[in-house]
Amino acid sequence: MRKVLIAVCVAGFFFALFGTDSRVLTMGRYDAFFMDDISIFRNPANVSIYPNMLMGSLGIYKEDDELDAKAGYSPSSGDTLYSYPRYNRDPQKPYFGGILSYSLNQSADAGDQYPMLSVGMILNRYDEMLDYITPGSNKFVGLEDEAIYSPITYESPVGKFDFIVGVALKNGAMIGGGAYVAFQKIKIDEDVEKETRLIRGNGGINWPVGKTMDLEVSVNGGVLTKVGKDTNNTLVTVADNDIFVASDLRLFSALSSLNGDFVPHLGFKLIKFNSDVNRIFSFNAGFAVNVNIDRGFFWAGCEGFYEDNSAQRSEGYSSVDKMGGRISFGLERNIIWDWFVWRIGGTKVLGFQKVGKGSEATTKWFENPEADASDEDHIATGWGLNIENRFKVDCVLSEDIFYTFTNLISGNHHHITARITATYSF
Repeated sequence: MRKVLIAVCVAGFFFALFGTDSRVLTMGRYDAFFMDDISIFRNPANVSIYPNMLMGSLGIYKEDDELDAKAGYSPSSGDTLYSYPRYNRDPQKPYFGGILSYSLNQSADAGDQYPMLSVGMILNRYDEMLDYITPGSNKFVGLEDEAIYSPITYESPVGKFDFIVGVALKNGAMIGGGAYVAFQKIKIDEDVEKETRLIRGNGGINWPVGKTMDLEVSVNGGVLTKVGKDTNNTLVTVADNDIFVASDLRLFSALSSLNGDFVPHLGFKLIKFNSDVNRIFSFNAGFAVNVNIDRGFFWAGCEGFYEDNSAQRSEGYSSVDKMGGRISFGLERNIIWDWFVWRIGGTKVLGFQKVGKGSEATTKWFENPEADASDEDHIATGWGLNIENRFKVDCVLSEDIFYTFTNLISGNHHHITARITATYSF
């Protein structure tokens, strides 16, 4: 009996390793205060920190009624749902790509590669700015496609390319630039029927401002376009080359007493839709402490935020003001073996929002979802593999996994994990 139980546990943990974008989501769901390879998409200067690396994700696997229903249809039985409680479908939004680096100091010792040039290309990554022009997203600023009287249909973008170039200087300073494009346009003759487009450019630095301090500054900007059509053949314009700009600043200051860093952070974002009146402005500021612990890493921080949103028209209101704070933490540690990493993190958002203007405005408190298996809820946990610090596989576990015992001996569990990401340094 004991051998059977051990086999069940090992099998459950093995399958759990193959299942979301992963380290950030399991380390507090927020990467503003610690370094991770995903930071290259915000600050392209950081591409020099990850030279000669391949990266990718199998995609996001989570509960989705529409996709699950499609996975259960049987063409031979007149599109009738299977009666089986389990089914398979592909995860959504996978991506892959790589970074190639070339030392410009070929005559130096092997340990001194600077100055160094790095070039990266990532294919099919879903950029967070697409949320503002994607129906169904909680950030979408247009009318939903299920409008009762005259449904509106939109087109999803194709392409989704990241291009990144970075240079590391002799003194350790890093500069970089990048671009992202996603697009779609449907035309009949010369008339535009539907269009979706995101063009984003960014630049940044990672600069040593002292023996124990590194300053990061990045600036992002671009244009958004979203045009749909309702059942009356009327064009509906959500965005038409509307401009957005964002910036982030953070400082890593070493604290020898804690064997870590003190990290303050500032960020803002401004998006304009169709006019100066329809806009989104957000600002956030906070600080955190990063601590290197025995065989692991811990961080904790807090942040305040403010958002003025006058562009959300899908709910029929004119404006939303939000103000609040976020407390987050993350912990990772090698357990049992050096190649096996355990992670857990959490975040709590509490704020106050005002919807509408003048005497008709309503106010209420809000918080992030408590437990809905989304990327924004309170707690996440996950596993990681680290083979010789070169090949790394990270995943996010479903939050009920320890209650359903990996579905091997109890219940009909929807999925064990939500995403797998991996990197390989060569």
